[in-house]
Amino acid sequence: MPIYIYLSALGIIGSIPLLIWAFGGVLAQRRVSASTLTPTTVRTDLRDTVLARPATERLLDPLVERLAGFSRRLAPSGARRSLDLKIQQAGFAGRVSLDSVLVAKTALLAVFGGLGTLTWLAGPSVARLVLALLLGTLAWFAPDLILYGRAVERQRRLGEELPEVLDQMTVTVEAGLAFEAALARVVQEGGTALSEEFGRALQDIRLGVPRERALMRVIERNNSRDLKHFVLALSQADRLGVPLANVLRVLADEMREQRRTLAQEKAMKVPAKLVFPVVLCVLPALFVAILGPAFVRLFHDGILG
Repeated sequence: MPIYIYLSALGIIGSIPLLIWAFGGVLAQRRVSASTLTPTTVRTDLRDTVLARPATERLLDPLVERLAGFSRRLAPSGARRSLDLKIQQAGFAGRVSLDSVLVAKTALLAVFGGLGTLTWLAGPSVARLVLALLLGTLAWFAPDLILYGRAVERQRRLGEELPEVLDQMTVTVEAGLAFEAALARVVQEGGTALSEEFGRALQDIRLGVPRERALMRVIERNNSRDLKHFVLALSQADRLGVPLANVLRVLADEMREQRRTLAQEKAMKVPAKLVFPVVLCVLPALFVAILGPAFVRLFHDGILG
């Protein structure tokens, strides 16, 4: 077996721990705020602290930090901002860091690009060169495609969850609770993408961020049209002094009607979408089943023969 097969297998196996670290968000979870340090931990010997960490972290962290620095130089600033926005839209903020995704992209590029290069070196040809370039390109953009798919799915769920959440907030506000208390009730329910976003907004409000600014940060992190409409309507109602209960009720009715209209539009498109499958797949089989025996009989009787 050629040597490049063994080298490729070794590279792929060696990249698995690095990819697990990258998508596991170890770096984001391991960052500890300086405010959590106590005098006892400050006085702890640095050598004991380092040795107390797992051996895998002590071995991988220097390599990962160097790869993260190289990956930041390899990716343009605009691409890094776009990737960071995708991470937030996909709901991975706080669990997967930008550096870990960049390291994963670099590792995939090195492994599969190297595999394609070794294949080309084993027998240079135009087809193998195109294969090497294709493998490298797909490996580099694979994390982007994964994040894009998760972001699209999460933004869709945000729009679907919003009418029910608005009904719940309307009931709590009409019962006499403040808007922040209504947000807290939604966050306590949990289990939804919208509760996560409102939880971050509520945390910002409790830290002293104005409510309008905290809600604007929600639409900055997401691109859901319904969520943007909700935040802008609340901000305008807050500036004009309109009761929030009325605004929430109207928004819930509008979004529910919008979902009904969208469902009707999708239902009206179904017959047009079924034309091509029916014409290309169903009708030929139907013609064969109906007219086939007749043509066989005509050939057998010599009429068509």
